[in-house]
Amino acid sequence: MNFTNSSEFVNREFSASFTYLWKYGGMPVMIISLVGNSLSLTVILWSKKLRSQPPSMYLIGLSILGICIGGVVMIHPILWFWEAGSPMDVLRDSNDWACKLHTYFTYLLVQYYAALQATIAVDRCLIVIIPLRYRLLVSKAKTLIIMLVEFCVLACWNGVYIRILHINPQGFCTSQPKYRGLLMNVVITMDLIFAALLPGAVMLVCYIIIIITYSRRRFTSRNRQQRSKLRSVFVVLNAVFLATSVPIAIYGYFPPKNGAIVDQIEWVFHILNLNAFIGIAFSFLLYCITGSVFRNQLIKLFTCLERTPIASQNKSIGLKASGTQITGLASVSHIA
Repeated sequence: MNFTNSSEFVNREFSASFTYLWKYGGMPVMIISLVGNSLSLTVILWSKKLRSQPPSMYLIGLSILGICIGGVVMIHPILWFWEAGSPMDVLRDSNDWACKLHTYFTYLLVQYYAALQATIAVDRCLIVIIPLRYRLLVSKAKTLIIMLVEFCVLACWNGVYIRILHINPQGFCTSQPKYRGLLMNVVITMDLIFAALLPGAVMLVCYIIIIITYSRRRFTSRNRQQRSKLRSVFVVLNAVFLATSVPIAIYGYFPPKNGAIVDQIEWVFHILNLNAFIGIAFSFLLYCITGSVFRNQLIKLFTCLERTPIASQNKSIGLKASGTQITGLASVSHIA
């Protein structure tokens, strides 16, 4: 995955052609990511029903990461092209430490986002396979430990960027000459694995297990409709992740070496880069808006803000009904 926009991969003199792409495509995506993930975070933290469930910690993490990626990562290419492609000394191109830290957090946030998506898939798979033991095994403390371990592993690994990057004599953030082989042969390969291949494979396997498990169980007609809906949602989740994460990762793994080729296919880099951001920006819709519990809590939030009698009635009904439902994310039919 190449979010560096370095001169190794992108010809800045040719980049003026993509000003409109990032101005009028990247800016709306960034706003959607910030607003959507902020809304998701607000609803989860506001709703006692949602935040009390251990798996909700994953959605809180995804929402926070979506906000960080929108505000920290996406702003770089948008500012870069804001002046019709002129080489602006912004963010990572301003000095060595800006180069090191911004690149470090870019790869760390994107890889951690993918890791949390894969963890959610594993969590859903456990719910289906061992629904009774799941409640005994999973807790908020254990969920936080899992998230912390994943973060520490990725944080330590991506520290390599702080070591190998610098500002070259041309003023571009790129790898030091002595580490060029390490960057191309090891670092980019590991990024391809952490950000795309490994999470995608885990999600695919987990969702296949879920679908097969449900297909072997007997359901009423209503439950069969829910199972069909779940199957569609799982297919969409995995397809969206693979379609948005894998292409840019593969491009970063096989970057064009010839300058003339870079000029000819530079549009591929920008489209794939924006495509990856779109996948992150709209993930909250797939994980939250498609869940019935989240939708109900979202409606309750706005109705409570209006302080109407209807809001109080809905709250009363929701409290009575909550005792008969399988709690929140522990019910796959409610989260998907």
